[in-house]
This record gives sequence, structure tokens and C-alpha cells, in this order.
Amino acid sequence: MDFWSRWGPGARPEFPAWRSVLAGVAMVMLLSLHGFSEGLVIWLLLHGLLIVLDFLLGRHAGWFRVPRQARGVLGVCLFVLSMPLIYKGSWAAAVEEWRVLFNPPAETVYALFLDRRLTTWQVGWVMWGAVLTAVAVPGYSWWMERPQPVRKAVRGLGLFCCFAFVAFLAGLAIPGFSQPLRWWDAVPVYSGNDGWLYPIEEIDRLTQKRKKPGLAEKVLSLKKELEQQGAKLLLLPVPDKVSLYPEPVLPATYWAPVLQPGYKEELERLRAAGVDVLELPVSFWDMKNRQPFYFKQDSHWTAETMKEVAVLTSRHIRKTYPQVVKEETPMVDAQFIERQDIGDLARALTGANSEDEWEAESTQMVGLRGLEDTFGSPVLVMRSSLVRVFDDHKLSFHPNSVKDAPAAFPTQLGALLGRPLEVTDKAWPDFSIPRYQGKKLVIWVVRAGEL
Repeated sequence: MDFWSRWGPGARPEFPAWRSVLAGVAMVMLLSLHGFSEGLVIWLLLHGLLIVLDFLLGRHAGWFRVPRQARGVLGVCLFVLSMPLIYKGSWAAAVEEWRVLFNPPAETVYALFLDRRLTTWQVGWVMWGAVLTAVAVPGYSWWMERPQPVRKAVRGLGLFCCFAFVAFLAGLAIPGFSQPLRWWDAVPVYSGNDGWLYPIEEIDRLTQKRKKPGLAEKVLSLKKELEQQGAKLLLLPVPDKVSLYPEPVLPATYWAPVLQPGYKEELERLRAAGVDVLELPVSFWDMKNRQPFYFKQDSHWTAETMKEVAVLTSRHIRKTYPQVVKEETPMVDAQFIERQDIGDLARALTGANSEDEWEAESTQMVGLRGLEDTFGSPVLVMRSSLVRVFDDHKLSFHPNSVKDAPAAFPTQLGALLGRPLEVTDKAWPDFSIPRYQGKKLVIWVVRAGEL
């Protein structure tokens, strides 16, 4: 009764308690826009019984011996714990919610990664804000002694904070709504141990429910389009950086890559639909100990890894699609290239002062002239950052001058297949023209976490 008399609409000292109780119950009924569900009926009956019980206990002096603060805490706990009846809508679903609440599931690697994800500085600020707010909030007696202008000013501040909190929830739930509001998450980089940097979206894919569908449906749609043109689709998923290097994020001993939940099932679904999926073998997991697969401060693979993947892809194409391979050795002009860059993640993390705060990483590669992008090639490579890195001036480790020979993935793969390859100017399905017409094989290199 005391809870509803304080928190119910119209709660005033001059009004009887039962009026606020009825107003509070009516408010809950109005907020339940979905109508009278099983859970809502049980919730109303439960609180009705609690109100009657409180009224009956109030006739006994022993009930008033319980400290008022303890009774208040008990009332709030009962109210909060009963809320699953409303938002779950049924008794069975609420019981399951309580079971998870009081008996949390066993820890998994994904739960441990979520703990690491929640140690970012943004959450730290929220925590300290909550602590300082709890310390600074005055008591009820102090509050009633303040002048009315002070109380109005604090109420206005409270309304502003309430609006900010609602905007925060909307930013999490509505795609695109969060960009002008989520200034605290403006740096899309996670900083791991020993100077390792990761795209924050890779950590999110391991720990959070996906807000938008992956590329699997687009892959199936493209396959259907290619079948009508008599072409084949080869999908090459490349493991995320955090999948191959989880140790700087969560120190432990790993025996295999850490893949996002449902990844294997998604690959099997694509294979069952007829998509040729070339998954990198376990040997690449062991290879990372001999040579780096990714740069520490960049989101792209190293030149050595790009070359190894090109070799693996060429072997698969020679075995499965020999009609697109030319056995003649192409005439090329090779050029040894060495480049340095601090990495796109380091640049995104520290902004304009990145060059002074980070040490540049270096890589070596062989550029090849004579295998430039050719429109008439029967092999088409879908454009992506992994495909264009080392050739695109907008990406890391870009050419230092126009004299640098092409060295990206299509060039390396073309040399192994004996012919130049064509690269799309845009990613599927944003083609300005149907570039796949007349092709025999389309290669799509994607990040595994995007599927």
C-alpha cells in the first residue's frame, strides 16, 4: 500500500491511499497496450493480494516494528520481480525468466568476451555517473525543505536525464537513430593487450544479438542471379581478426578460432543451397604462429596472408573450375615493394595525432604489371576492403606513387591462374550495370563475421 500511495499518479498527502493505489493499477492497465494477457491478469491479482495482505498486517503492531526502509525495499523488490509477468505475457515465460535470473547459465567463451566488451571506458563513465548520482541524491526531508524554484530546477534536470535515457534506449533499438546521439561510442575500436587493436563490431558480433541480417541472404540472392547467367559463385570467408587473435582480448589458451555463434550452421545452410564455400583450413590457425595473419593496428590481412589465401584459392579453382585457367605463363613485370603504415584502427583511435603516438608497421610484397583489371575476363572478383587493400589509396598500406605496381589479391590470384581478373567497382547488390553477365566464375571474399 505504501508503495502505490507514493508512486501512483495523483499521490498527495491530502488524498487517501486507496485513491493512489487504484490510480497506479489503472496506469499499469493503460500502459499494457497489448491488452489483457495471462501475465497481466496474474500481475494484477498478485498486487491486489499484496495490497490486501499489507492492509491486514497493518492492523497488527508487529508489522510496524519492521523498519520502514526494510518495508520499502521489500515493496520495490516485489514490484520489480513481478514485471516479467507483464513484458513476457504468460506465467510460463515469466517462470523461465526468473529461472535465468536466479540460476544463470554456465559461462561460455562468448559470455567471457562480453565481460571484456563491457570494460570499455564508455561503460566506466556510466558506472561512475551512477555512483556519484546515488551519493549526491538528497534525502526526502532535505528535499521538502528546499525552496520551490530549487525543486523545479532539479525536476527539470531529472526530466532531461529521463529523455536522455529514453534516447539511449532508442539508439540501441532503432537502426540509424543512434548516430547523432551515441557520441560516447564514437570510437569504433577496441584496445586489447600488447598494443592489439580490433574493430569494435567484431567484438559485438561475438557478444551481442545481431541487429541487422548478415550477408547470407545476399549470397543466396547472388547465386540465383548467377545461375540464370550460367556462372558459378565461389565464396571465400576470411576469419575475423578477433577470431584468430583472441588472446589480447581475453587471455587464455585457444585450440581453434573463436567464431561467432551460428557461423558453422550458416555455412552449412549456404552449402546445402549449392554455394561453393572455400573455408580456410585449420593450417591457417597454426600459420599465425609463424607469420602474422593480421596487422596489430590495422583491420586488414598482411601481404603474406593475402598471398597464402591466393595460393589456396588458385588450387581450388584449378581443381573445380579448370575452364577459367590459362596454362600459359603471363608476361609480367615484377616489382619488390615495401610499405609502412600505422594502421586504420590506430588512426581511428587517436585521430590527428596518430602518427606521433603509434609506431608504423611494415610489410613487403611483390607487385605485378601486366595483370591489371580486365573487363573481358571470365573471372569476376567482388569488391571489398580485403580485395582492394595494398592498391586502394583510401585504405591502409596504399601505393606511395603511381610507379608502384598492383599488388592486391586479384593481381596475386590472377598470376596463379595465368590471366588477369576483373574487379567490380561496387559491392553486391549495388552494381550500376550487371557486371556478372558473360562471366564463368564470380569470387566473393567476405569477412566471416559478416555472414
